[in-house]
Amino acid sequence: MYIEKGTKMILSKPDSKSKIEISWHIDPILDNIMIVNSLSGAKSFKNAWITEQDLPDWIEYLKNAGYTETKTIDDVESSKKNNKKKP
Repeated sequence: MYIEKGTKMILSKPDSKSKIEISWHIDPILDNIMIVNSLSGAKSFKNAWITEQDLPDWIEYLKNAGYTETKTIDDVESSKKNNKKKP
């Protein structure tokens, strides 16, 4: 399985709020590094780094843990400029 640059994968359990997000690292120097984050639920992945080579093993591990629903969406980072408070 492969995740294209500019997209991220969301894995979830059926009938559960638990979700795991796998996305590419934003630093272009680390172009073979992916980041795993928990969006909600009991698993606690917070900025866990994996290599692109390990992606199939991670997806298999998560599927064995019950994360059988997958979807790929565009990875749109919120702009820091838009998050600044105006004086």
